[in-house]
Parts: sequence; structure tokens; C-alpha cells
Amino acid sequence: MEKIYLATNSQSGSDFLQILLGKLTKFNGESRQLTMKGNYRLLEIDSARNSFTIMSIYNACILLGWVKPEETIAEVK
Repeated sequence: MEKIYLATNSQSGSDFLQILLGKLTKFNGESRQLTMKGNYRLLEIDSARNSFTIMSIYNACILLGWVKPEETIAEVK
């Protein structure tokens, strides 16, 4: 399966990745950690299986004001 990395260097983006990490662990039972590369925090995900979950959580975080839409989470291959 294809793996992608979500990366951020903003505080709200980092908060989102922490929330996402917790939800993916809860839903899938997978143990993962955020990693650092330079100034960026990275989360490796399985894009095919988790894309709907990720977008649902991301949109909810924006609506709740936890993540600023202008601080986009980047997809890194």
C-alpha cells in the first residue's frame, strides 16, 4: 500500500497531527509516533485506508478552531 507523510512546522498543524495520531491509533490499533525532520513534524500514514478518516478529522478540527486552514498540512512523498 502507498505510504505518504503529512508534515507541518506550525503549532496548530502539530496539534492536528497529534489528534490524528490518537484517532488513527484508536480506530486502527496501530502504534505510531510523530517524527522530526529538520523543523517539520511528520506522520506516516497509509493513504488508501485512512484518507476519509484524515479529512473528516481535519475538517472537524478546522470547524472547532483547533487548526487554521491557512496553516496547511503538506503531503510529502
